[in-house]
Amino acid sequence: MPHPKLQHLASTGGFIPNGGYPWQEVVHNGDFVVMNELVRGLPYFFENRKMNKLVAELPIFSIPDLLAGLQVEEREALRRDFAFLVAAYYHTHDDDPTTPVVIPSKLATPLVYLSGRTNGPMMMPTLSYYHYALANFCRLDPKGSFDVDNIRMLRNFVTVMDEQWFMMVHVAIEAQVGDLLKYALGALNVFEVQQVDEGLLIHNLNQMAGVVSKMVNIFEQMPLGCSPEVYYLYVRKQIMPFTRVVFEGVRGFDTPRDFKAGETGAQSCIAPTLDAFLKITHPPTGGYDYVKLMRGFMPPAHLAMIQEVESNNIKLREYCNMHKNQLLKDAFNNLVSWFAAFRALHYKYATDYIFKKVADHTGTGGTHASVWLKQLHETTLDHRI
Repeated sequence: MPHPKLQHLASTGGFIPNGGYPWQEVVHNGDFVVMNELVRGLPYFFENRKMNKLVAELPIFSIPDLLAGLQVEEREALRRDFAFLVAAYYHTHDDDPTTPVVIPSKLATPLVYLSGRTNGPMMMPTLSYYHYALANFCRLDPKGSFDVDNIRMLRNFVTVMDEQWFMMVHVAIEAQVGDLLKYALGALNVFEVQQVDEGLLIHNLNQMAGVVSKMVNIFEQMPLGCSPEVYYLYVRKQIMPFTRVVFEGVRGFDTPRDFKAGETGAQSCIAPTLDAFLKITHPPTGGYDYVKLMRGFMPPAHLAMIQEVESNNIKLREYCNMHKNQLLKDAFNNLVSWFAAFRALHYKYATDYIFKKVADHTGTGGTHASVWLKQLHETTLDHRI
């Protein structure tokens, strides 16, 4: 099998865990039941600045007994919940930028242990895109579609529905990835035989373009339920990076340090996968270097698939360009154009939701996002034949 990692994710529905059904809660004993009740009530504690009360009521989980008998999906759900608690605690105690925020050991120790990564700047115990979006939803009708109206977040920070809508749109987009990977695999497999079937290649490229166009259509729903004003005032802050944070009692994190990233769409695997498939390369700016570092927040299986696609020697653009088949060129350009449209919409939203409101255009991922997002769009458009 020439692309086993791509094959696996294409056959299991893409990047959303557990076949489209993220694990909701861990209920192995009474301590977990108490924790679940507290995390479900997080918006109350967060909005009323009563995180100290929540921490006082939270059971103490012993390490490493915390993970005894847990499945992988349960561990990810538990990591998600502790990441939410840590972010909520930090952002209700960060009023003075000169004073370190000390995360209580009740929260700090489990999150670092569950993260399982303590040896580098991109291995930080923080809320990632994967845990904020992909491992953090349920479908109201479990057998229903991934339409935005059928999705709800399992965990959230605030009571305003704009946060829910913001993430539900992301989940609905991510739900299209299984089809995208299926057709990408079909396109790459065309090159595994001696005689390339251009008709099949055109079909798969057109199908990929159709999936990306659907992603754009879903993305266009963002303003319907998440206003720029509410996002900026009530959603953005709690997914920003930590500065001068101390994890009480955790060796290596027990002195003030800055985290270089908050939760950010740069940790999504969609754009890196399309860049890898289309062989789009971006200028080696600070922004691109940062996006590369964001790979440290991706689940290992997802990152391995991206690297697998990157490492193939199929020069799709060159092949389409040197052949006289105009339908082939059109199919390639159509896919690239829709990918560029997706990036253009991302840039527009970043402008409307953030850049128009602040002089500092640093995004939730910590980069000077206005320059970088514009450059991503331009580089993608330039990749057309």
